[in-house]
Amino acid sequence: MIQNLKGEVHEALTRFGKSNTGFKYGFVGWPAYLRSCNIVFGDEHSFEFHNSTHLLRLTKVVHIVEKTKPSS
Repeated sequence: MIQNLKGEVHEALTRFGKSNTGFKYGFVGWPAYLRSCNIVFGDEHSFEFHNSTHLLRLTKVVHIVEKTKPSS
């Protein structure tokens, strides 16, 4: 399960595999979850995993700011 910044919890199907550097996880429906949290490509986001509840909690989102060219 994944919790967003509003505290809403979503069911998430996960896929995982082992690599030479540890484990890799993938979520079914990840693009839809990112859209629902207003996260776009390039934004930084942080998660915490709580072993006792098996909950992945979104803790921080830093949205990218596009630099605009000054008008001439």
